[in-house]
Amino acid sequence: MNIRGFQGASEQGPGRYIFAVLATIGAMALRGSLDPVLGAYVPYLAVLPAVVLSAWYCGLGPSVLTTVLCFLGEQYWFIPPYRSLAIAGGAELAGTLVYFLVSALVVALAELNRRATATLAVSKQNLEQASEALRKSHEELEWRVRERTRELQEKNTELVNQTETVRDLSGRLLQMQDEERRRIARALHDSLGQLNLLGWGAAVIGQIDSLVRPYVISERAKLHTLLVFFALLGGVKAFGVMGLFIGPVVLSVTLVVLEMLREANLDHPTA
Repeated sequence: MNIRGFQGASEQGPGRYIFAVLATIGAMALRGSLDPVLGAYVPYLAVLPAVVLSAWYCGLGPSVLTTVLCFLGEQYWFIPPYRSLAIAGGAELAGTLVYFLVSALVVALAELNRRATATLAVSKQNLEQASEALRKSHEELEWRVRERTRELQEKNTELVNQTETVRDLSGRLLQMQDEERRRIARALHDSLGQLNLLGWGAAVIGQIDSLVRPYVISERAKLHTLLVFFALLGGVKAFGVMGLFIGPVVLSVTLVVLEMLREANLDHPTA
């Protein structure tokens, strides 16, 4: 039987005590086989291995039980007076005391070793748990760092896109402002040109009306100012700047000729 396996299987059960009793029986059998050699000389030497085994593998309680059973068996079967538990003489008492002191020392050392081993196992387990928790925390931290980095990259990309959009909109706005300024400037220029043209037209019409009417059409051609204005525009369009003078003259002459023809027709009516 594997002793460690037996110990592990019965660590907290009655198996420890069963193993202690079996160890005691084995020690008694070994003592009986060595009795012709040992006799009453060092009587407890053969049973100490059972105490050591019980203390090492079974714990405090089973080792104490083995110590007591080995003492009783040794005292009853192998130490005179036989079949009696009485301790006779100072030598037997000294041997008994030495046996119990050695057994107590073995049990104490074994128990300290067991407790140290248990503490070490607990510490190792706690260390493994702490290492596992640290590993999980490290993995979670790495995952959070990756997620945060990804979010920052997305925000950076979005910010770059927004910057490009703002830059494009700013360029378009500046272009539209420039175009609007140009359009307003052209409109103002055209308006000023039209005003200048109207002013010049009015002035020319006034001069023509005062100069041309007396000399060209005398009292026959009475031109309306609006007709003179349209004649002025037609003359400018047809003859350029000279049309300012040619247009009204042509209009006046035309009206005079038409008036003369009308009067001639009135003086000589057709039959």
